[in-house]
Amino acid sequence: MGEIKGSPEAAIAYGFLELMGLTVAQVESILIDVFSAKGSAVITNVPGPREPVYLAGSPVTAVAVWAPMSGSVSMSVSIFSYNGRVTVGVMGDAGLIPDPETMIDGFRTELEALARIGQSRREPVGR
Repeated sequence: MGEIKGSPEAAIAYGFLELMGLTVAQVESILIDVFSAKGSAVITNVPGPREPVYLAGSPVTAVAVWAPMSGSVSMSVSIFSYNGRVTVGVMGDAGLIPDPETMIDGFRTELEALARIGQSRREPVGR
């Protein structure tokens, strides 16, 4: 994902999506179908604020995240970090993912393993 974000591909795709939104509804619908047929899922990771943010004076304690889907795209996975926590959102076709909790449990297991690896690398030698 880092390579894609650093390449012109992301800007070109975003520009194309913006142009699609400027067309008449019938043309937009056809273009969305053509564009979305190029993939089967949307996966995104968004680094959020590292410190708490406030809304109307109250701290935001949790977020819900998901990436929108259109056309024939049938699944999205969103990873959002905020205030030292990671939230994973999954949206998908129930025919493809009849038990999304299993997928989320797998993400949780892998993220916890990564956190343990990161923690062990930060601990001083000899501990």
